[in-house]
Amino acid sequence: MNIHIEKKSRMDIYRLEQWVGRVIVLPVPYDKKAVKEQINCQGVYILLGERDDDSRNPVVYVGMADNSVFERWNAPGHPIKDGNYKKAVVITSKVSFFAKYLEGRILADIADSKKMLDAWTEDEKGATIDIRNRQNSVLRLDEISKVIMEDFYAEWKVLIPILGLDGIFNVTTAASSAEAVKEAEPGATENKPPIFILRDAKGDIYDATMKIINGKFVVQRGSKCRRDWTAEAGLEKYKSKREELIKLEALKDDGKYLVFQQDYEFEFTSEPASIIMTGSVSGPAVWKLNGSPDMPYKKWLEEKQD
Repeated sequence: MNIHIEKKSRMDIYRLEQWVGRVIVLPVPYDKKAVKEQINCQGVYILLGERDDDSRNPVVYVGMADNSVFERWNAPGHPIKDGNYKKAVVITSKVSFFAKYLEGRILADIADSKKMLDAWTEDEKGATIDIRNRQNSVLRLDEISKVIMEDFYAEWKVLIPILGLDGIFNVTTAASSAEAVKEAEPGATENKPPIFILRDAKGDIYDATMKIINGKFVVQRGSKCRRDWTAEAGLEKYKSKREELIKLEALKDDGKYLVFQQDYEFEFTSEPASIIMTGSVSGPAVWKLNGSPDMPYKKWLEEKQD
């Protein structure tokens, strides 16, 4: 898994492969001018503090903003202003129902964690209530959207100890070690870079090869993409990237496919997969290790980390 970290104006900004958004960590109180651009969008947020008594138990507040986290925090009477919280973690999203699904997953995990902490959220009327008393349910999604969300949630669990949130969540997976974030060059210890394949059942719609070189995902020259863009709305960034590659003549139409004219480097696996297949695609799930059709990139990486 690739995690990219940017430090900006006392914020740590994490970009994860399976999330069209950011995970942003910032101190509370915060500089409104500095953070507005990053959190003036929908998302889920976790506020963290500590009880001012002998127990020193963590205090946590989980909320969601349909339109803007920035505006929600600046609403009259918001808990972020009461002085109990010292740090905030914001998970931004460009898709509102993804944020609702994520909030439900986070609330359920905290409620089930059995940790000694004061955990708060808000009810449908905006009143602050104990997380354990909220009638919570995880939003139901279509199959593809759920796969995308669960891929992201697996990455989120890797971030939990790195962000200092293991005091409020149960983290039991081997990937929870902070060492997991050091996966900058998967395959770097091997003499040859691993090769992954992406093709339809007959190879007559798309047929692509990708190598992992120095932590980058390099689609190989000659890889074939579906010729016509068939994806649903909401994938403009992938469509725009594909059009950019055509203009650069990195992709050329041969009458049946769009064909890569050169090796081309990507930061994440999902971007080339979505460009090649023209759909909302989980890269770690669809790229398969060459010669091992039952070994997707995600499983291969997990076994390497073990």
